[in-house]
Amino acid sequence: AKGAGSCATQATRYYAAFIDSFRPECSPTAPLPARIDEDNERVFLLASFSLGRVLHRCSLSARTPASEVGVMAAAIRHLQWSAEYVRRHKLTEFEQEAGLALQLAELV
Repeated sequence: AKGAGSCATQATRYYAAFIDSFRPECSPTAPLPARIDEDNERVFLLASFSLGRVLHRCSLSARTPASEVGVMAAAIRHLQWSAEYVRRHKLTEFEQEAGLALQLAELV
């Protein structure tokens, strides 16, 4: 279990770095563009939903209640943002994934 937690933590870093590469100047504090270019939108969304799920898993192995709450909040925000992006841009290919993401966010 300890190894899985470590791998999940590393995965969050890599997914976040990939998503940040779409921000202006790859800055994690810069907002994401309103729309990801069509050539990259699918892989971006796959990474985005995956990051939300991995964050949820990381919350289960958090060491303190405070860090668990922080990671859970990040997972919820990310899952909701990803689902909203799909809804806003009417991406039917990802409607089911968006629905599952919202259900997971509600459970967290």
